[in-house]
Amino acid sequence: MPIEQPTYARMSQGSVRVQVKLDASKAALIRDEEIYLTVTALECGSGGGRYPAEAFVGNEEVSAFDFPVTGKNVSFHGDIPIEVFERYEKPCVVLEGGSYLGRTVSTKPTPIEPEPQ
Repeated sequence: MPIEQPTYARMSQGSVRVQVKLDASKAALIRDEEIYLTVTALECGSGGGRYPAEAFVGNEEVSAFDFPVTGKNVSFHGDIPIEVFERYEKPCVVLEGGSYLGRTVSTKPTPIEPEPQ
């Protein structure tokens, strides 16, 4: 399950928002199969320093399984504390999760780029 266009942007004094896009069919699978999802930041090289953040689509928690799936892609985001994010020499992101019915999601670590200004 490849993620597209992972970016980050400082949201406030205390957090960085990490955002990724998924194909709409994969997003619908997450919603319809009720897969609990985290946006996990980590160090690209070592895989260390993992920080799982609750995933959102817009203002909707993914865990409510009521988020909209429109268009070709759906943007998921999670907020990482700035003091955690600043420790990464080269930040990566993975989407990870599972459901009570045994469905799982795990993407490959993908480098995160600053959001274009």
